[in-house]
Amino acid sequence: DISTAINLDEYMVFENDQESSIKFFKKLVFAHVKAALEAEGKEPPKDESAMLSAGFTQDATFHEVVRACEGVPRDAINILGQAAQRANEKQITIDDVRKASQLWYQGSKEAAVSARQNAKNLLLWIIDKVIKERQAKAFLLESGLKDELIDFLYDERVIHLIRKSISSKDSKGMRFNVYAIDYGCYADLISTAKAPKGLLDIGGEDASDFCADVPKTDLRSIRRCVLDLTSFYQHLAPAPVGTASLVNSSATTSNAAIAGSNTPLN
Repeated sequence: DISTAINLDEYMVFENDQESSIKFFKKLVFAHVKAALEAEGKEPPKDESAMLSAGFTQDATFHEVVRACEGVPRDAINILGQAAQRANEKQITIDDVRKASQLWYQGSKEAAVSARQNAKNLLLWIIDKVIKERQAKAFLLESGLKDELIDFLYDERVIHLIRKSISSKDSKGMRFNVYAIDYGCYADLISTAKAPKGLLDIGGEDASDFCADVPKTDLRSIRRCVLDLTSFYQHLAPAPVGTASLVNSSATTSNAAIAGSNTPLN
């Protein structure tokens, strides 16, 4: 089953390459729909354009599906399934996609995360710091950081690694990975005053400056992007084994270096 066998977070996430991700998911969904209808003895749409015209109110609706799945085919297929049920024989709307994304998150991911209390606490802390306080959808962690809970959240597909090893002009010699928070975590905030304003806040100390896509070049500033896990773990006693430790370095040293030249999310 292609929907469960492939994870293309870094390559097919909407904010990384919109054109390529939309093209890929059009082909994927069309193949899935064609096979399903033919298995039921029904006539499938003649091509991808016909499928989109028949199934969605506008192109932007399908684009929202691609954005919501964060590069994961399994999530795309299941979000579409939920949205189609909600649409109930009508064309799928953007609101259907947002509600379906939230339902898919709650039904497939939230329970697994909630079963591990520290992981749930970390996710809620990330949502508070990144989305509710900064109104961004993504954050940075230093490359090489080994953190048990971050790895767990990634494995459960509630955070997505969308870009590796980027640098910043104000943190020379350091590299960072970009993680996006799962769309289902904030779908209910999109139409509110707390809705994310962009992917990353790359503004300086005094002002926000949101970018919509994953930067292709070095960032000019990471002051508002770096997530400082130390402040989270200070509230846990004792700290989980294997958390927040760097390869060949300590997290304390790393965070001190970041804090020395930036104002991380803490």
